[in-house]
Amino acid sequence: MKCHPPKSPKALIIITLILFAVLTGCKTEAMARNPFPSEKRVALQPGGPHKGTADTLAVVVNYHYHVDATQPPERILHIEGGISGYKIKAESMMLHINFLDDQGVTISRHLVYALGHKQGRDTFIRPKTTFAKKFEVPPDSVSFAMSSMTRRSRGRR
Repeated sequence: MKCHPPKSPKALIIITLILFAVLTGCKTEAMARNPFPSEKRVALQPGGPHKGTADTLAVVVNYHYHVDATQPPERILHIEGGISGYKIKAESMMLHINFLDDQGVTISRHLVYALGHKQGRDTFIRPKTTFAKKFEVPPDSVSFAMSSMTRRSRGRR
């Protein structure tokens, strides 16, 4: 059985829009149903520095932060820290900060640290494991949580 592509560009655009709407809805719904557990949330406290440790699926992160609210209602989070331990061997890893509402649902997510594909692997150069970032805190955010995404290493090739 042959599969024929749509003959008109209009049909292709409509199919693309429907697919995009379905996928976007699934992602948003999945995020809304999966709030961060309360033990993973860090309350956004004014001033600072405040110290803490975040335990994600892939890494353990030590950090300290302070919230600058000199121009309310704008709040700026300054966060510094580093990876203190890896739980899995990974070719690449991204560490994100998730700003959360009062239910623990992600309002916004930002990249804090990235370890690239094979960065530092099979070389004598050790990758940098520290970070220093600043982010504007969303108005409805009351806490944050760290999360990580990895691409697992499959051994030497």
